[in-house]
Parts: sequence; structure tokens; C-alpha cells
Amino acid sequence: MNDLADPLARRRAVDRPEWRGLVPEALFTRLSAEPVVGDALCGLGDALLRTARGRMLEFVALRSSVARGCLYMWRGHCQIALRRTDDRITPDDIRRVAAGPAAFSGRDAVFMEAIDDLLGERRLSASSRRAVGDGELILTIATLFYETVAIVMGDVAPEAGPVDGLETPAAAAGSLGR
Repeated sequence: MNDLADPLARRRAVDRPEWRGLVPEALFTRLSAEPVVGDALCGLGDALLRTARGRMLEFVALRSSVARGCLYMWRGHCQIALRRTDDRITPDDIRRVAAGPAAFSGRDAVFMEAIDDLLGERRLSASSRRAVGDGELILTIATLFYETVAIVMGDVAPEAGPVDGLETPAAAAGSLGR
């Protein structure tokens, strides 16, 4: 590993309570191919962890993994989401994320529709912009971040094991309401 990769090596060693004991080793390995950019991407992720609500971040990560077909990110974030102690996320919440915005109501539905706007249209619709309000910028940046990770890791095998009933987004959506 060269000197430029040292920041990524240090990031690997940091204990992040938000990750609930999971370390994305394959992501760090892939980012070490471009250590300056990789470190910057990790810095953005760290900033999001410090400033955004955990539930929203997990919804963005999971929905981005669905939209971009990234099983690596899906399985990792299923594990992280279920281990959250703040802003608790249930297996049924994850099933609804896989199914899409129509499976939600209230504030969660607003965020899911906005995430889908960003992933599909690359911008928020006027109605999503109004509904999200002050959270528009952080939601947009979080979606860009997690979509980038999903694209970068789309061909990588999952490190995290499957959660029963949530093995894939299709399995999760198919088991909604059971």
C-alpha cells in the first residue's frame, strides 16, 4: 500500500458505532485503487453519518441498492439497519423499502418518493421538494453518495450474510405482509 492509501487504512481501523460492528472491507479495498478520491468519498460518508438522521440514511442506502441492483450494499445495510438502537428500523420497514414508496405512509412515504425521484429523474419533483422541506439538500447528497457506492460495488459479492426473509430486495418485497 502506498502513502496515499494511508488515509483509507486509518478509516478502516476506526470504530464507527453507526456501522454496528460491520466494516465494508471490499469497499475500502476497491477505493484504495484511487486513494485520494476514495478518501474523499469516505469523508462525505463520515459527514453524512454526523449530520443526517440514521433512519433516513438507511432508507437511502437500501433504496439505492434496490435501484442499482447492488446486493453487496443491500445485505450490509440490512444488517446495519436492524442493529440500529436509535430511529429503530424493523424487518417490515426494510420489506417496505424494497417494495417502494407505495408501501409507506406519512413522512417515510415522502422520503421514499423523494429518493425515487432522485434515483430515477436525477432531481426532486416540485411536490417532493415541498414535502421534504429543509431536508432537501442532505437527502439529495445522501442519495448521490449511496448511489455512487451502489454503482462502485455493484459487481462485488456481499460480505454480510443474508437476513432471513431479506436475502434480496425481491425476497424482501415478496414477503411484505406475511
